Amino acid sequence: MPSIHRSSFDAPPGQPLVEAFLDQTKEVHVAVEAAVSRAILEGWSMVVEGVHVVPGMLDVSAADATVVECVLTIEDEATHAEHFWVRDAASGGERPVNKYLDRLDHIRRLQEYLVERARDYGVPVFENSNKSKTIGAVIELVLGSEAELETV
Repeated sequence: MPSIHRSSFDAPPGQPLVEAFLDQTKEVHVAVEAAVSRAILEGWSMVVEGVHVVPGMLDVSAADATVVECVLTIEDEATHAEHFWVRDAASGGERPVNKYLDRLDHIRRLQEYLVERARDYGVPVFENSNKSKTIGAVIELVLGSEAELETV
C-alpha cells in the first residue's frame, strides 16, 4: 500500500490533493472498519480519531452501538500553524514543524474538504482554537447522545 507511506497532505506528482488523500483514506478505512466492527461485536467502548476518519465513509447505521461523530477545525490560519510548533516540541522533533508549515496550504485545503463532508453528512463541526472549550463541547455531544438513547 504505497499510498499510506506518505503524509496525508502530500499528493504524488500529477494527482490532485483530495483524490490522493481519499486513496489513502480508503486503505486506512479497511482497518478502521474492522476495529469498529470488532468493538461493536465484543461490546467495547472506543474512540476512533484521525484525519482519515472522513464523515460519511464509515457506515455503522445498522450496528447496535452509539456512534458519535464530530470534526475539529481551526479557522484561523496562524492559530493552525501554532499547533505544529506544539506538535514538534511534544514529539521531540519526530514531527518537524517545517514539514507541516511548508504544506500548510495543503493541510488547510484538506481541512476545508473534511468540514464540507461533515456538513453534508450532518456531523457537528467544532472550532478547536480553545482546547478546554473544544473538550467540553465534545464531551457534551457524547453525553447528549447517550442521554437520547436512555429516553428511547
